[in-house]
Amino acid sequence: GFASLGIRRQFRAPVFAEMIRRGYPMLLAHRRAEFGLVRDNRAGRARVEVTVFDARDRPTRLLYQLAEEEAGWRVEGVVALAPPRRGDT
Repeated sequence: GFASLGIRRQFRAPVFAEMIRRGYPMLLAHRRAEFGLVRDNRAGRARVEVTVFDARDRPTRLLYQLAEEEAGWRVEGVVALAPPRRGDT
């Protein structure tokens, strides 16, 4: 229901559901989520970083790409971000 029109046209619902199950399982069983700032380009596109935490409180950082449609903002794409580096490099 949050997918953009372009995504809905590109994937049939069962194919989309399988893609989520295989590629983004953390979205199906997360404990909590933290949302960063929304960066709106004022031309109908925006991005927001979301960190989801699994049952063991392990974070996964995702960058959501959003498109403004007649029905409101919809998800146009999601990219997994590299985990933050820890310690000295």
